[in-house]
Amino acid sequence: MEYRRVLLSVFLLCLASKLRVAEGLRRDICIEKGPNAKTPCENIYIWKSEMGDFALATNEMTRSAVVRNKKDALAGRTVRVIADNMLPYITSNNCSQSLGGYLGDIWNIIEKVLRFRSNITSVDYDRGVNLMINKQADIMLAAAIEKPGQLNIQYSQPYFYNWYHLYIKQPEPKASSNSYIKIFTFHLWLATLLLVIIMTAILWFSAMCSHRMDKTQSRLSIITCVLVICTGFLNQGVDVRISTYSARIQMFIALVIGFLLYSAMNAVLVARLATFDVHLPFSKLADIRQKKTHSLCLRTNSFVYNNFVYNNFTDDANKTVLPIWKDVLNGRGCLNINNQTNLAKNVCDEGVIFLENRVVMSTVIKRYNLSCAVTFSPTKYFVKANSFILLKSFQEKKLINSMVKKLKSTGILSRLENKWVERYERPKANLGKVPQVTIEHVWGLLDLYGVAILLSFIILGVEAIRYKFPRRSTIPFKH
Repeated sequence: MEYRRVLLSVFLLCLASKLRVAEGLRRDICIEKGPNAKTPCENIYIWKSEMGDFALATNEMTRSAVVRNKKDALAGRTVRVIADNMLPYITSNNCSQSLGGYLGDIWNIIEKVLRFRSNITSVDYDRGVNLMINKQADIMLAAAIEKPGQLNIQYSQPYFYNWYHLYIKQPEPKASSNSYIKIFTFHLWLATLLLVIIMTAILWFSAMCSHRMDKTQSRLSIITCVLVICTGFLNQGVDVRISTYSARIQMFIALVIGFLLYSAMNAVLVARLATFDVHLPFSKLADIRQKKTHSLCLRTNSFVYNNFVYNNFTDDANKTVLPIWKDVLNGRGCLNINNQTNLAKNVCDEGVIFLENRVVMSTVIKRYNLSCAVTFSPTKYFVKANSFILLKSFQEKKLINSMVKKLKSTGILSRLENKWVERYERPKANLGKVPQVTIEHVWGLLDLYGVAILLSFIILGVEAIRYKFPRRSTIPFKH
């Protein structure tokens, strides 16, 4: 009996040991083979920003292992890179293999993480595109906009979004000639007109009822009532010889409302006259073409230039400006602004307007000592994503794109953008937001007027009853 107990104890100890080993194996299988393993494992999810969803942690571990293997695909290799030279996107020169600028920093990070080397050649944009088409480079670092129909090349994941504004030398500030009209908002002007109409109708009705009850009371015409209310609004008033209290209340309320509107107009007008407006000679891009008072200056190496010409897939020499933009696009007064130095010289000239992207113009304004202030229209034109160019036959282009995604999801691209991209905060169309008297300022006054209307009708009713049932005399009749 004792022998059996010993054997049973040994058996149980061995079984427990096997279970612990199995538990350990189960965890290993869970990590290595994921949720499809024979033994179940706990579902742990983590957020993946590039997927926009949660993913299983076990799947992510497996994917990470695969990515680690792919990441080594470029390790130790040399990548043929050509680079444009355009601040703040990219700076390069053939005297060194170093890169600068926003995209230069991005590429330096990718190169360090993936552990490859870059053989860098500095070229201009058009020559660089031709080299890529002819398969003489693997990567072109530039602020490229995707263009259809290009052979042998494709575009990377966007690393930046950009748009264009219309820029002009800030005109001399001038006092507005219509300040008195713009003192009130449109809705307040409309409410004031409706108020005049309503008060005129009520005054006319009150005067008519008073005249019917007492012929000695004045009977006012509609025109007279309009003039009475308008003089009340102008704080002048007029005596129409009406003794009924209901009509007097209407005229009193007109004087009160007029006084408040008059005070508000004076207060805002004084503030407005101390502020000057900057009047731009255009409100939209089409105005430049229609007025033809200014030349529109635009870089010919910009993708936007193709929207103004024929044959936009050919070289610059074979491009023809559309007839509606002839003598306006890059017309009189425009220099060759493909060079930022010329743009800085040209931007303060009279009679020219520049269609330029916000990054280039902000960089020029910050780098060069301009002799004038530059303002711009707030409208955004040609909003596009910036990418760099990849050779289609480059085997590791997916790996490069995945790195751009990771840099974006981790916030590194935002940090580099804040470092390199200047933000020009010059006033747009006005030097400041000029205050206006709005309808919200007089809501309480309108409530007061409603109460006054109700009170005047009550008094009118009392007066009607009084005249219909005259009080009897208490003095005894004498023969």
